[in-house]
Amino acid sequence: MKAFALTGEERQQSRIRSAEKAVICLIIRMYLKAVEKTSRVIIEGEEKIGPDIMAGYWHGDGTGMYLVLAKLMKRLPDIAVIVTADERGDFIEDVLKHYGARALRMPDGLRMRKRFPELMQEAKQAGTVIAAALDGPLGPLYEPKKLLFLLAKEADKEVWYFRLSYSRAVRSKTRWDIHAYPLPFSTIRVRAERIGRVDSGQLKNFEEYKKRFAVR
Repeated sequence: MKAFALTGEERQQSRIRSAEKAVICLIIRMYLKAVEKTSRVIIEGEEKIGPDIMAGYWHGDGTGMYLVLAKLMKRLPDIAVIVTADERGDFIEDVLKHYGARALRMPDGLRMRKRFPELMQEAKQAGTVIAAALDGPLGPLYEPKKLLFLLAKEADKEVWYFRLSYSRAVRSKTRWDIHAYPLPFSTIRVRAERIGRVDSGQLKNFEEYKKRFAVR
């Protein structure tokens, strides 16, 4: 099928949108740099975190996790984050590239099934850390999805659960994930909990298994 060429107006709109994205990405990076330069990231038990793990966190801590991953990248150089394939993922991918991590762009929901073999191949790579929001990309809030655990089981890698808290942060109550934006001159504390390997029984009884991640 012959592709249709863009009209002059469409090309202009595309250029404007690209410029807008570039500005937004720059603002995000400047904000993160200000937080990074003036704040502390304290990861409890950091020395125990090695390569070949699956790192899970809550979607609302996605911004804080940029700074956590930046710190981990200093000794775990291959970190890949599962990211939505829609436009929101463009901004996330830009930040991840800035910190040296990789974005694994995947469609949301059931549309991911066709791309699952690609994810599995990434998960099985030796020395690779795969990170993902447990309740992403669209919730419900604090309800883990099965994806990261399924990847961990098939790749025979341990799951680690990253819980973040902030001394100073603004939370967006208009977003489903109650997203946290850490402020400059703050402390981000991370409790990294080793969950361990996942077996078939835990996946089969996932409704019971996921209760260990309940937020109280």
